[in-house]
Amino acid sequence: MVKRILPTRFRYPLFFAAVMIMFVAGLAEKYLNLGIGLTEVSVALGFILLVVSIAV
Repeated sequence: MVKRILPTRFRYPLFFAAVMIMFVAGLAEKYLNLGIGLTEVSVALGFILLVVSIAV
């Protein structure tokens, strides 16, 4: 059996937080006219959290 670094109770909230970060970044760019650079950084952060929540 593989020992997980991140317990299961943290994996699912981290996954949904990552999805929400990407979703809110997209809406903020569309409706608040934030710069594309800030949107890219926010989506990249969300993607990294998403990968961590799945892989670890």
